[in-house]
Amino acid sequence: LFEVVDLTNHRIYIEYSIAVNEHLRGTLDYYIANHNLIVIEAKQSDLVRGFTQLAVELVALDQWLQSDQRILYGIVTTGEDWRFGTFNRQERSIQQDPKRYIVPEELTELLEILVGIMTLNHI
Repeated sequence: LFEVVDLTNHRIYIEYSIAVNEHLRGTLDYYIANHNLIVIEAKQSDLVRGFTQLAVELVALDQWLQSDQRILYGIVTTGEDWRFGTFNRQERSIQQDPKRYIVPEELTELLEILVGIMTLNHI
């Protein structure tokens, strides 16, 4: 992740706190602000619960941001397993990529997706 951030000349924030209200607040494990991409570590290697946490954090990020970007991106990972998700801000819907990416076997494909997200032109 850090190499992709360096390659694409972006800045990554670690343990980035956001607070929407007293009920919707938390700390994003990793946040790449330019492209509204968050990455969270799945606790106890549980991708299912990790994706639920990711969905909540994407909703919080949506309410916290002051931008017109239509899609917010998220990743939940154990370090070896990676799963992508998106939040469509207009439709107010979360989509989970059905594919799970395994490192190191699918590292090239994973890196291509990360670079693709970080090189998109956003409004």
